[in-house]
Amino acid sequence: MELYAKKVVHIVASADIESRLVKIAQEYNRGGYTIYPARGGGDLGVQSGMLDVDSNIAFMMVVSEKDLDQILQALDRMIKRGYQMIAYVLDAQVLRREKFGVKPS
Repeated sequence: MELYAKKVVHIVASADIESRLVKIAQEYNRGGYTIYPARGGGDLGVQSGMLDVDSNIAFMMVVSEKDLDQILQALDRMIKRGYQMIAYVLDAQVLRREKFGVKPS
């Protein structure tokens, strides 16, 4: 079975910046994105999700190596403007490359 190399950009951020993350995904990513509620603890304390100001989301995009740098630069600009988030990149192998902006040959 043939697999195709991609990158997963995974972001945990305050729910109130969801629309900004969607805009980045739409501008730089030819695939889709997934958003789901996230709870947990870290250096800023526990994020329980009980209040709007205490709610986080996890935001994931499967992207090509070609699109990765622009997405990370856009996230870095947000962080430098004071938006609180963590972002990390994972290697992935996908079955259906046409789902992620690549036409089948």
